[in-house]
Amino acid sequence: MRDASIPIFGAGHFNVTSKNFSSTLARFPLLLVGFSSKSCHKCLALEAEYQKAATELAALKVPFAR
Repeated sequence: MRDASIPIFGAGHFNVTSKNFSSTLARFPLLLVGFSSKSCHKCLALEAEYQKAATELAALKVPFAR
């Protein structure tokens, strides 16, 4: 049986930081950004949903960033 666990903050195509914010917005006119905190239990519970969203968005050529 395959392990269905998802690493904490493993969903998403790349990370957006203060250093790459402007260049990322210039590169991707349409982008979804998911915000999370390691101390937020609800955020951690949503990680599986973020993974599903990232997969579906990839099919639409819309990146999901963190």
